[in-house]
Amino acid sequence: MQTYVLRTGREISPFGPLEAIRIHNRPWPALRDELLRQCGCRVEHIDRLDQATQFPCLLLHDDLYFTPSAVRRFLKAARGQTGNRRAALAVSLLTEAVAPALQGELAESDDGPLRLYSMYYLREACEIERTMPLTIAAPFGKIAAPAHPKFAENGRHVTPFSHVYLSPLQHWANLVACNLLGMSSVFLRTARARWGATMMLPLLAAWRSGSVRPQQMAGKAYWAGPRARIHPTAVVEGAVIGRRVKIEPHAVVRFCVIDDHCVIGSNARLDGCTLGRRTLVSPGVVARGSVFGAECSLSTPFNQLSVAGERVVLCPNSGALDFSFRGTVPVSHQGETIRSGAKILGVAFGDDVFLGPNIEVAGGQELPAGCTLVRNPRELIRDPELADLPPDVWRLDRGKRNRRAA
Repeated sequence: MQTYVLRTGREISPFGPLEAIRIHNRPWPALRDELLRQCGCRVEHIDRLDQATQFPCLLLHDDLYFTPSAVRRFLKAARGQTGNRRAALAVSLLTEAVAPALQGELAESDDGPLRLYSMYYLREACEIERTMPLTIAAPFGKIAAPAHPKFAENGRHVTPFSHVYLSPLQHWANLVACNLLGMSSVFLRTARARWGATMMLPLLAAWRSGSVRPQQMAGKAYWAGPRARIHPTAVVEGAVIGRRVKIEPHAVVRFCVIDDHCVIGSNARLDGCTLGRRTLVSPGVVARGSVFGAECSLSTPFNQLSVAGERVVLCPNSGALDFSFRGTVPVSHQGETIRSGAKILGVAFGDDVFLGPNIEVAGGQELPAGCTLVRNPRELIRDPELADLPPDVWRLDRGKRNRRAA
């Protein structure tokens, strides 16, 4: 199938152009072309629509994330239809899970509301805005976790998962959605690429857990790279682990993609996260659905639905106020402040951001590359002598308080 990828010149603040964007630790342009070739597509990049000269063809914008299963299902369904067609997903928990206001264009159909995406099957040249939508079947499962009723209805936070997913790449919140909701597709591709290890996975899980009970085996079912060191007391379920990764005692890692040379401290918990190369997660940290680039240091007690570039440092007791008591979390998009449609949404940290201790950032904010946030430097203790101590700090020597110098 002849496939044209239309360049849009899209930039995603605060990370820059699409060429600099990474999804599941892979540069998106290279990953996109690889996935299309796996679907039997001949990829050609164009700058204008009139450069698409061979029909029928598949046309998509370069700022569209997709899974291979979504492309295959769309092509199969479109070939059985007449006329030009546009990819769509039925509105469901899958499309509305993360920042629904930033997902595909809404449209109505006889079967209910749809989300439209910039992927087209063209039998002839036409104005693509007038193409008829074609709904892709996207079955999905659910993973539920306990949550306070203030943040989730019925006290359960539900995350969908499916190997069929589409999302625009126009905002940093879309990066969170693609890395989290596209995780199932990564596991499916890994299982096919490492078919030998996948065939042995049940035996390895039974040997690692010392049990044949499914609940025990699930906590030891993962793909590990060479020289990965995973403590026997750690729970690692459905994860892709890179080379020389170290996971310390009692850590919990579920449905994550972890690149080479990462270290995950004891008692840390990661759910649905993507970690770049040489990222350090301190002991006791809890992160859910977040994305961190290479060489990051994560020490904040809790982080969710955030995205960070490279060399980002989050110090202890820092983090994001990632929820809104009234309405949904506001975000900046195309120079305007809009409501994301999500009650919970984290923060975008650009490259080389440093978040000092005891710093809280409101959810939906963007910190540009190189930004450093610390408390007032005048409050730092530069000399332990009595004359330099702030009024609210006492110095005790052997249990006895010293008087402040006059």
